[in-house]
Amino acid sequence: MLSNVRRRGIEVLVVLCTVITVGLQAVIPGEFALYSIGACLLLGVALLSFVNPAFMLYFIILTSAMCGLIRSLDSLSFGETNLTISGIRWAFVAGIVLFITGVNFRRINFPNYLFLFVIFDLWVAARWLSSSHETTGLKDILFYGLPPFIGLYTLYVFSIRGEQLVGKIEKLVSYSVFIPIILYIILIPTDLVELTKNGPKGWISGRALATYLLTVLSLSLAQWRYATTKGDKNRGIFVSILALGTIGFTLSRMAIATALLLFGMARINPLRIWRNLPYALLTVGLCIALLFGVPSLRNRFFYQSPSSAFEALRRLRTLEDFNTSGRIIMWPAVFNQALKNPIVGWGPGNARLLVGQVLSAHANRQSREYPPHNEYLQVFNDLGIIGLVLLLSAWLLTLVRYWKGWQLAHYSGDLTQAKWHLTVTLCIAAVLINAAVDNTLHYTSILGPIFIIVGCTEYLKQHEALAATD
Repeated sequence: MLSNVRRRGIEVLVVLCTVITVGLQAVIPGEFALYSIGACLLLGVALLSFVNPAFMLYFIILTSAMCGLIRSLDSLSFGETNLTISGIRWAFVAGIVLFITGVNFRRINFPNYLFLFVIFDLWVAARWLSSSHETTGLKDILFYGLPPFIGLYTLYVFSIRGEQLVGKIEKLVSYSVFIPIILYIILIPTDLVELTKNGPKGWISGRALATYLLTVLSLSLAQWRYATTKGDKNRGIFVSILALGTIGFTLSRMAIATALLLFGMARINPLRIWRNLPYALLTVGLCIALLFGVPSLRNRFFYQSPSSAFEALRRLRTLEDFNTSGRIIMWPAVFNQALKNPIVGWGPGNARLLVGQVLSAHANRQSREYPPHNEYLQVFNDLGIIGLVLLLSAWLLTLVRYWKGWQLAHYSGDLTQAKWHLTVTLCIAAVLINAAVDNTLHYTSILGPIFIIVGCTEYLKQHEALAATD
C-alpha cells in the first residue's frame, strides 16, 4: 500500500515539474532558458528526494558520470566569482543533504574519522570569515565540506532502506561507465566534440570525465578480484576494460598513469607490503613505457612531438619543450605567495585569484580566477600550514583506516568487506595522486560518488558488527 502511494506521489511530482518547466519557457527570456529548466529539474529532484531519500544518491551518481558535459555549460556571475551550472547543482544538493541529514542526525552512526573533515571545513569557514570575505572563497567551503556530508547522508539512507540498496548502488556506479561513452558517440558525429592530437575537445571536459572514471575503475577492479559470483567477476573485468579504454581515449596524462597504477595496486597482497615492492616498481616502469611509447600519449607531454620514446625521455630529463599546461608559471607564483603568510594563509580563493592575474599577465589568458592545478599548493596558500596539516591528516588517516580494513578482510577471507575496503583504498589513492596536478578536491563529481561508496562500506561494516553481536 505504501509503495503504491509513493509511486503515485512520484508520478504527480514528475507531471507537476513538467508543467512548470513548459510554462516557464513561455515567459522567461531565452538566455535564461537553460537555468529555468535546470531549476525545475532540481525542484523535481528535491521533491523526489523527500519522498524517497535514495533518489538523491542516484542523482549524484548519474550527474557525476556526465560531469565532463555539465562542467562545459554556461555560468553566471555571482559577486566577484563565476557560478557554473555544475556549482549551482552542488549548492542545491548541499541544501537537501544538510537538511535531511540534520533532521535525521540521531539515526546516523557517525564514523569518528569524519570529524577530521569537519574540523578542516570549519577552518576553511573561519579563514573565510577572518579574511577578505570574497565570494570566490564560498566555493571552497562548499566543495571541501559537502562530500563527507554526502557520506553521512548515505548512511542515513541505508538506515531506512537496508542492505538491498548497496547492490543497487554498486551496479549503478559500475554501469555509469556507459554514460560518457554514449555522450561521445552522440557528440563526436555532430562535431560538438572534435578529435585532436591532444584528445577529444569540445562540449566534454575529458580531464573531469577521466578522473570520474577512476572511481568506477576502482570499484570494478575490486569486483574483479573479490567477486563472489562469476557474473560479478565478469562485470568487474568488462567494466575495468571499458573504463581504462575510455580514460585512454581522453588522453588525460595523469588519469591514464593513475589508472595503470590502480591496476597494479588492485593485485598486490595487502599483508606483504615490502614483498610487493618489485611489482610496484614494475608497474611504474610499465606506466612510463606506455606513456612515452605510444605516440599519441607521448605527444601530450611536449609542444614538439619527440620522434621516439628515448628522445622523449631525453627531453624529460632536461625539461626541454615539456608541456606543463601553464603549471610551470602557476606553481612558483602560488608557492612564493604562500611563503609570505605560511601559518594561516591568505584566505579561501586567494590562490585562484592570484593565478588568474598571473595568467592574464604572462600567458594571455583573460580570467579573473583560475585554479593552480595543485590542491596542496592551493591549500598551503589559502589556509596555511594549519590547513594543509588538517587536510592531509583527514585524508591520510582515512586511507590508512581502509587499508587496514582491507588487510583484515583479506586475511579473514571476507570477500565482501575486502571488495569494499579495497575500492575505498583505490579511490582515495587516486584522489591524492591527482590532487598533485589537478583540482580534484574541488570536484564533487568525483568526491560525491566516492563518499557514497564510503557510506556503503561503513554501513556494511556496521551491519556485520551488529549481526556478530546478536
